[in-house]
Amino acid sequence: MPTRTTRPHPTPAKRTKVPTIAGHAAGRIALRSKVTSQGQTTLPSGLRRALGLRAGVDEIEYVIQGDHAVIRRAAPVDAREEDPALCGFLDLIERDIAMHGATGRLRTIPRSLFRRIARATAGVDIRPDESIDGEVAL
Repeated sequence: MPTRTTRPHPTPAKRTKVPTIAGHAAGRIALRSKVTSQGQTTLPSGLRRALGLRAGVDEIEYVIQGDHAVIRRAAPVDAREEDPALCGFLDLIERDIAMHGATGRLRTIPRSLFRRIARATAGVDIRPDESIDGEVAL
């Protein structure tokens, strides 16, 4: 009776820090999806797998870089560190940059305005890492 040779099962590949899509090197594939009339899109499954995104759990962020955007997994935000007024203001700035950044509308701060800000804040003791005690009036 002939002897039977068995092949060992392949060892599962170690998960790399940046997962790849089968047959493609990381960063070397373009995936597409349509944008609906409501401005929505579905993330392709390959993108969800590559970023390790879980439905209803993870968030993504869009980074506008000139005439293109990068989609990446958003870092978790500690709700205790969010300032609703500041976050709203930063969102406004981000939207404005996204809409007008590549058009040349953005300019550096004029030197006179920079000097005015410097004069207004001269001598102010700023400690951004220190907690604020008591009520704050704006």
